[in-house]
Amino acid sequence: MTDQLDTEIEPAEPVEETLEWERQQGPRAAIAAAVAAIATLVGGIVSSTALGGQPHVALVTSLQNSTKPGAETRTSLRAPQLEYIHDHAATLILGGLILAIGYFALIPTLGYLYRSTKARRPELPRAVLVLALIGPALLGVAAIVFQVALTQKAGDFVNSTNHTRDAVDDVTSSGILRGVQILNLPGTLCLAFGVVLLALNSMRAGLLTRFLGVLGIICGAALVLLPQNPVVVFWLLALAALFARRWPSGMPAAWETGTAVPWPSAAEVAEQRAAARGDAPERQSEDEDLSESGPDAPHPTSKKRKRKRRR
Repeated sequence: MTDQLDTEIEPAEPVEETLEWERQQGPRAAIAAAVAAIATLVGGIVSSTALGGQPHVALVTSLQNSTKPGAETRTSLRAPQLEYIHDHAATLILGGLILAIGYFALIPTLGYLYRSTKARRPELPRAVLVLALIGPALLGVAAIVFQVALTQKAGDFVNSTNHTRDAVDDVTSSGILRGVQILNLPGTLCLAFGVVLLALNSMRAGLLTRFLGVLGIICGAALVLLPQNPVVVFWLLALAALFARRWPSGMPAAWETGTAVPWPSAAEVAEQRAAARGDAPERQSEDEDLSESGPDAPHPTSKKRKRKRRR
């Protein structure tokens, strides 16, 4: 059984080659992480700002209009929404493009972290790399294709003479838009699981501090709820500083040794703090006193009794 498990674990790269590759690719990975953080933040702001003034139709009003006679031939209440999208097409496409750049920048960022972790933890599954690559790729394609397809469909609607409810439904339920929206779910899940597993294993290898490791795990969960999350942006900026070897408290030891340097446990940290305070000599003296006061050592009361008997 152990022989079978050993064959499934890939051998680690030589330490010298690992350190040399990390020194060469570190600045590029730092730039990619910074671009991913800034682009996802800016892209989300641009897209949400462009849609901020979009007209909304109340559900009650829409239901009342659909029950009136001639609703099929009357202009849809959602027609102004498509006209608004057509008027702000350039801004929406720009926001989608910036978002796509941010997602694509995640590929070299997570790839660099994966290879560095794999060199120190050969048991790290290759499936983690697959998730970390597929997730950003799907989300990047979906971000730009959705905005381009939506604005094009909205333009065709505005330029046509048919503005009925059926015409609006044809735009919003078109095959390409539905297909792109379907890509978002597997892309988000792949990216979330990839980030969680990478952060966990990188922390165990000593590449990420406990703070960054736990924060990365939180980011993986946050990606499912809100992809353009400020916590994710902060984590990516922290990775950029780490990859550029500009970490304020000094680089973790695993980046210098090329091997896994796990973080000490809570008990080990307590022992180190006790030794730094000078409690170790006191404990040692207490242990010596306890050893001297064993079962063979004379009790103070026994000495007093012997003295009384001699008198």
